[in-house]
Amino acid sequence: MKLLRQISIIIFIFSFTALNLFQDDVDSEYIDAALDWGDGKTYLFKGNEYIRFDMSLERADSGYPKLINNNTWPGLSFSNIDAAVNMGIGKVYFFKNQQFIRYDIEQNRADPGYPRNISGYTWPGLTFIQIDAAFNNGDGKIYFFSGDQFISFDIDNNHADEGYPKEINSISWDDLSFTNINAALYFDNKVFFFNENIYTKYNLNRKTAYSGYPKSILDRWEGLVFSEQNTEQDENSQLTDSSNTGETDESIISQMLAGRPDGSELLSSLNIGMEKEVLEIVNRERTSRGLNPLAWDEDLAYSARYHAADMAMSDYFDHDSYDRDRNGFLVYVCGTFERIRAFTEGWAENISAGYSTPESVMEGWMNSTRHRENILNPSYTELGVGYYYYSNSTYGQYWVQNFR
Repeated sequence: MKLLRQISIIIFIFSFTALNLFQDDVDSEYIDAALDWGDGKTYLFKGNEYIRFDMSLERADSGYPKLINNNTWPGLSFSNIDAAVNMGIGKVYFFKNQQFIRYDIEQNRADPGYPRNISGYTWPGLTFIQIDAAFNNGDGKIYFFSGDQFISFDIDNNHADEGYPKEINSISWDDLSFTNINAALYFDNKVFFFNENIYTKYNLNRKTAYSGYPKSILDRWEGLVFSEQNTEQDENSQLTDSSNTGETDESIISQMLAGRPDGSELLSSLNIGMEKEVLEIVNRERTSRGLNPLAWDEDLAYSARYHAADMAMSDYFDHDSYDRDRNGFLVYVCGTFERIRAFTEGWAENISAGYSTPESVMEGWMNSTRHRENILNPSYTELGVGYYYYSNSTYGQYWVQNFR
């Protein structure tokens, strides 16, 4: 299994020779992900760059590689993409680590509310925690691969098919000579399966590999030249350098959290997808009981996010706000609603810590009488959710709900 951080759908590992516009070292070039755009073009991703490839001409288009950024892929908030798949319904899904982003082809931008967590809630029946490869077979199915197993996912039913996962072997994939698939690309009723620096072309109609495979990827993929400076960056790192001051994000956030808040401390979300998923689960619980759904309120979210970060950075767990003095002792700063009113009007708060997913934290809250009462209060109409992760804290992950 490829050492990704979590999840993929179409991932290539390539290497090339200088004579064919490739690098001399066959292990120096590889593809992180590939995407069939549906118009004869495939997008190949590596690190913070991408190349558009013409499948009919079997070569890369001129003018590439280009950088993955908000100008080239509006709203796509991460590079070093693990995988991508075209769902065939005007939407493309990008995967990285445990998250995914839905991208609208016609609007040419990411949909609002993403990234979101990959889970049994967002991808019902999908049991893999890491996906190495995937493809849309053009007949209503997506195949996800992880290690030596695969799952068939039905697009119309939005659920994994019964009887999966299954093993990748000569029975399930006739004449496929490797079991760990790094990448898969569907095009014209054929699937290209990639493993390291070789690939196999597979006939979906006959359910067997073409003769003469596997072959070196050097035989087909002309013009795939990425920048030598294109190195993978750890986008999950909590701390990054501030180029102007030399300070880290940690020290800047600590300064922002110090003292009593005045409402100007508008922290950016570490994971808006996870926060919005909590809202979705809350509304699922409410509407199943005949209650009105809650609307997202950004000011409540800023208040909740501030408290989640403050608890993590100052390493405490309480509704009231505290700082640490020079000796490391907790010092009371302000009460719960004094803090919330610095941002907006709020009527109730739930807090939690140590849970890694929206599903698990919501399960904990729903199993607690007082927390459940807040979630199901028929008088409330709005909700803001804050999530923060700090590795040097006691619980690591902190969650806050503010209601109105």
